[in-house]
Amino acid sequence: MLTKSYTEPCVQIAREHKEFVIGFIAQQSLNVEPDDNFIIMTPGVSMPQVGTSREMKGDGLGQQYSTPRHVVFEMGCDMIIVGRGIVGSSDRRKEAERYRWDAWNAYEERIGVD
Repeated sequence: MLTKSYTEPCVQIAREHKEFVIGFIAQQSLNVEPDDNFIIMTPGVSMPQVGTSREMKGDGLGQQYSTPRHVVFEMGCDMIIVGRGIVGSSDRRKEAERYRWDAWNAYEERIGVD
């Protein structure tokens, strides 16, 4: 279902109903028209565990991951959706903060805040 022939009509319908549609779950920004201002929420976000240098690409179960920086800075998304990366941590609060700051720093870099 995630093909251009599916996505484009969905975005067009959303443009016609901005009073109702505020955004999308997507892997990249769908804001391509001058008046587009949709919130893009991105699942499948993970980071390497603290103290490791490995980059998470997948979990062996078919899930492919991207880092907060990749989805926010490079793909133009607004919100990250994290599951196992936080739930599987021994200190969930600390891990959630780590994700939050990584995404926030990428957002500030995207909009040009020094």
